[in-house]
Amino acid sequence: DRGGGRPYHCAPCYFDRATGAFLYLLNLARLEYDLADPLPKLVDIRKLIAAGVELHAPETLLHLAPLRDMLESPPDESEWGNVEIDLNCFIDEQGKRRIDGHVQADVMIPCQRCLQPMAYRIDSAFAVAAVWSEEQAENLPKHLDPYVVGEGPQDVRGLIEDELIISLPYVSYHELDECAATPHLQTGS
Repeated sequence: DRGGGRPYHCAPCYFDRATGAFLYLLNLARLEYDLADPLPKLVDIRKLIAAGVELHAPETLLHLAPLRDMLESPPDESEWGNVEIDLNCFIDEQGKRRIDGHVQADVMIPCQRCLQPMAYRIDSAFAVAAVWSEEQAENLPKHLDPYVVGEGPQDVRGLIEDELIISLPYVSYHELDECAATPHLQTGS
């Protein structure tokens, strides 16, 4: 395949910042990549699934704007933590194109009682099926969430960010003995 003047222009790949080159994933056997750099901005989900790729990568919370806006800001931008991301892209026994993932992050959220920051650990697993239309999404088994993908490369960080947002608690409180508002609470005795 020599389309576009570059060999393997349609093969799954990612940009390796260390070497300054695109690394092509040509072997369609089970592939696993530990990326020291954050996830590539754009990836072709269809090709990753077809190749059976597993990705392990960090992503800074600073790059996840809607999630970042829900969290307590650190005093310095350089103090935003990382999200550890594991993605397993594959075609399952029923022929569904799947992305099973796991995300972990230590974040600071506001205590809704005293309004002071409190630490919270997100540790969440998810399973989505890549579909090409809303009609396909409606026909998925209940244990799979739909992930509608289009043609060509996409920013997979949106999927990661959505999972992190739905993993945040509906209400967040310090333990009573840790909360700054505890001395001001009145008991009903």
